[in-house]
Formats: sequence, C-alpha cells, structure tokens
Amino acid sequence: MRRIEIVLGELERLTRGLCLADLAQETAFTAEAIGFNLGLARNSVSKDLNQLWNDGLAIKSRGRPVYFLHRQALETLLGRQLEESEREVRSVADVLPHEEHYAPDDPFTSLIGYDRSLRDAVEKGRAAVLYPHGLHVLLTGPSGVGKTFFAELMHRFACEQASGAIPPLVYFNCAEYAHNPELLSSHLFGHRQGAFTGANEHKTGLVEQADGGYLLLDEVHRLSYEGQEKLFSILDKGEYRPLGVSSQPRSISVRLICATTEPVGSALLRTFQRRIQVCIDLPGIRQRSVEEQIELIVGFLQRESRKIERTVSIDKPLLLWLLNKPLEGNIGQLKSDIQFLCAQAWASGMTEHNDTLQLDKRLAEMSINPTPEQRLLVDTLFEGKARLNIDARTLPALKTSLATGAEIEESDLFYSFLTREYVNLRNSNVPRRRRWRS
Repeated sequence: MRRIEIVLGELERLTRGLCLADLAQETAFTAEAIGFNLGLARNSVSKDLNQLWNDGLAIKSRGRPVYFLHRQALETLLGRQLEESEREVRSVADVLPHEEHYAPDDPFTSLIGYDRSLRDAVEKGRAAVLYPHGLHVLLTGPSGVGKTFFAELMHRFACEQASGAIPPLVYFNCAEYAHNPELLSSHLFGHRQGAFTGANEHKTGLVEQADGGYLLLDEVHRLSYEGQEKLFSILDKGEYRPLGVSSQPRSISVRLICATTEPVGSALLRTFQRRIQVCIDLPGIRQRSVEEQIELIVGFLQRESRKIERTVSIDKPLLLWLLNKPLEGNIGQLKSDIQFLCAQAWASGMTEHNDTLQLDKRLAEMSINPTPEQRLLVDTLFEGKARLNIDARTLPALKTSLATGAEIEESDLFYSFLTREYVNLRNSNVPRRRRWRS
C-alpha cells in the first residue's frame, strides 16, 4: 500500500470518529497529528494531504496550522454533499448549517468530557430536562467533581428549550438547617404569620420561588429522615403546605435536583430514593481520562490568563506534576491549586516587566512518577517545545492536539514508543552497520 493511501485511511478513521458538536468546536487534524499516529515525517504527510485535497478527497482550512478532514466521511456526518466552494474553508465549523440546534447552543458542550467520560451523565441530564414536565434528579459523586455546575448546565439547557417564561433555579444547602426541622420547613415551604414563635409575618418558601423551574438541594444527605419525608408530597403529587396552613395544599410545578457526596444507600431513605427517577454519578478527577485532566488544567490556566491579561507559560515537569498530585477536593481543589501557583509566580516576578507569566517545575512540591500515557500525551501537546503558552485561543487547538495521543490505548503505548524510536533512528545520521564476510 502506498504512503498516500495510508494517510487517506488514517484521515478517514479520524474524521469518522467526530460528531457534529466536534465540528462546532473546530476539531480537525493537522499533518503533524496524523504523522505522529503513523510514525511518518510531518513534511511527507503534509505533501500527501495537499495532494488528497487537490484530488477532491479531503477538505482543508485556511490559515496556520492547516487542518484537514476526509471529504466523504464528512459528507456522511453532515448528511449532504459538500459544495465545491467548501473544499477550502475559513473554519471547519463553517460547513455546519446555521440553523442547527446543537452546539454551541447546547450548554452541555461547554463541559469538558461531555462526549467522553461524561457522555452517559449528559445524556441522562438532557433526558431529565426534555421529558414532558421534567424528572427529578439525584447527583452523586465526591466533593469537588462539579455537581452544582452540572445542575446549572441542566438549568441552562432547560432555558434553551423553553418557549415561554425562563424557568428559575433556586439553590439551597441542606446543611444550614439540618438540626432545626422547624426552620428547615419554614425555609423550604414558607409560613403563615403566627405559625410559630417569631413568625411575625408571612414568608414565601424556596419551593414557591422555584415554581415552574428547579430547586437544587445541595448536601441533601444532611436532611434528617423527617426532612426527607416532608418532600414526599412534592415528589408524589406536586403539592405542599406552608407552615400554619391547614386548608387545601397548594399545587406546585417544580423539579428537584438533589446532590450528595455520600453513598446513597447509607444517607437517604429508600422511600426517598425510589421517588427520584434519574440518578447521575459524576466521577472523581482521577477517574477521568488523562486527556480530560489536561484539558481541565489548561482551561483553568486559561481563566487565569484572561484575569491577569497575560499569556501563561507552563513547562512539562510542572504539567506532569499537576497530573499526579493528590487531589482529594477533585476539580475544585485543582482550580484553587492553579490559582495559587499563578499567584506564586506573579509574586516572584513582580519586578520583571514581562508579558508572560512563567510557571515551572520549581513550584512543584513533590516528586512524581508519570505513567507512559501521561508522558505520551504531554509530549504530543508540547510538540517538542520546552514550554506550552496558554492564552484565549489555546483550548480549540489543545483538543485537536490531544485527539491524536488519546487514540493510542494503554496496550499500544509500547508499540508507539518503538515506532517513534525507529523514526528517530531512521532520520538520524548513524551509518549502517557493515556486513562482515567470513
């Protein structure tokens, strides 16, 4: 098989692995990325890709770097034939119809891992929102994995789908009144004047404020069993009574989103659990793929870059350290740790007039032992450079760069290592060994 046919096959394989949301985020493939996968020199792959484009078998983007997609695979994904004018586009997202309703209008696409480790969670979240009148949801997972953020995305998705009034989202931390059932009931359901000592006026509860939308109950495991039982009338009948009201219950249209860090069976009544139709478990950060962990790190560095209005530069050892340091607080702790690293670098460089904030291995607090997969993906991302510069444009290019390394499974890492070593040796000036005649 000729080299150009191998390149075409790899381009087709990569393109067929995309979805429409990937195109909206401008995901495509460079000659360097394809060359890395195949163990071929970038210049050779670039020549073949441009020939494939000339032959009408690929499309490409303008600018640098140049991105390519397999034309037939892309047409299959789009469900239409590409126009001749679309063979070369300003951005791969330009081939998408403007009226389509998927990303970027789908808030879930802003969630790192929405199409990978969190695919199942996102599908459940969408289903809970789209089902007529909605479904109640229980979010589980350790502290700091993003349960509140996920609930906010569900609400934003509901707002995108709403044809009338925007549904409200009301937040309540159950730990605040865990040991005072009367105040808990008053806060949730409201009360009439004189309902109890100190109730000097009518009060509207959170349930009524959330009517037509969502009530987010954080740390729901801190509710006593009595407190959980008080929610049964809402879960079963969509009804509630404010404290001090003995007349007919009031009808309510509210969907509960409950969040807990505890094992469901040990913290919640079985009768409460079975009334929640959808259970969504969010994994800890170290249960996410290495690719996603890198995207999270770079995303937080990008936020700091915007905040301080400077490019943030990180070296390879420090990025590997962030991938391996203990993170009991998961994503929330990672965000705080990165902010502190940037603050340290800022303080140490205040006397320097530099447009770049330098983060390096001197900020690492412990020695680490990176896995082969971590080294492979970081090497792919750095592309032979000593540092990675992060600014407002980093993330789209980051996903494209990591896509190549992520294609390689753990079982293929040794083979990939041998391939790269062979390519390096082939491109070196080491003379061939002479054959000795006996």
